[in-house]
Amino acid sequence: MTGRRVVLPERVERVYATAPPVALVVYAVDPKTLLGWNFPPYLPRPGDRARFIAPDARDLPVLGNMMGHGQQTGLEALLALKPDVVVAWANTFLEGAPLEKRFAEAGVPLVLMKIDTLADYPKAFALMGEILSAPTRAGALAGYVSAALARLDAHVAALKPPRVKVYYAESPDGLATDCDLSIHAEAIRRAGGDNVYHCKQAELVGLEHVSLEEIISWAPDVIVTAEEAFAGRAAADPRWRAVKAAGDGGIVRIPRLPFNWIDRPPGYMQALGAQFLAHRFYPDAFPLDVRDETKKFYRLFFNVDLDDADLDRLLN
Repeated sequence: MTGRRVVLPERVERVYATAPPVALVVYAVDPKTLLGWNFPPYLPRPGDRARFIAPDARDLPVLGNMMGHGQQTGLEALLALKPDVVVAWANTFLEGAPLEKRFAEAGVPLVLMKIDTLADYPKAFALMGEILSAPTRAGALAGYVSAALARLDAHVAALKPPRVKVYYAESPDGLATDCDLSIHAEAIRRAGGDNVYHCKQAELVGLEHVSLEEIISWAPDVIVTAEEAFAGRAAADPRWRAVKAAGDGGIVRIPRLPFNWIDRPPGYMQALGAQFLAHRFYPDAFPLDVRDETKKFYRLFFNVDLDDADLDRLLN
């Protein structure tokens, strides 16, 4: 995906991914090859691991990252795990040159996976399918993302102004957000929402601070958040009721079991999350049986079958 030539072992059975978006690609294609998570999946209750994580990955350790922020892993600790290949995240803000030298010296092949947007994921799945000798499985995953993108693109092309105005609240106080052009807000764009914080992403992490006065002036129709604490606080706080969306009950909670549907990390979960948002923003223009689509997605990507109680927890 970056024009490099990499020589791999004949069989690849042990993979370390340097950052969460890449780890989730490996997990979807063949979970038994993934050596560990970069961050722990969101599993707040006993029994969640058995309900929401693929059987082959339920006992995976948390190893940390080698790119980006959060818990880090050292080279020696990683090499002790004897990876057959390391897959690194290449995007606009991260490049793999420093890692190339380190792993070349260690004799471990390094593959760079370039994933800036949701549209990159069909190629990312194809690459991982080649690495893991699973082209049919990878093709099914790529096909879902391509079909979701096609439907979302057609939906956005048919929208007439005005667009639904959206504020993306990313912190417990609701005052951290991301630019409309950020990779962290892609699902909002894909859904046809007008992210009211108009700017260009300056660095990878995002989470830019804004004031409540600015949010009031933007007058969003909808507030999108994965922060449970904020969702409850905003609905009850008289200061937040001055924001149109909070006062009108327009807070949309993003499902996040076991991974956030739109962000943190940004990734292929957006293929489901953007459809979810498009339906919430424009229920008549984008009809969707959310429960059925969720069951379909989790069965395909995670090899888990959700029952009605699982769906209630996930969606409510």
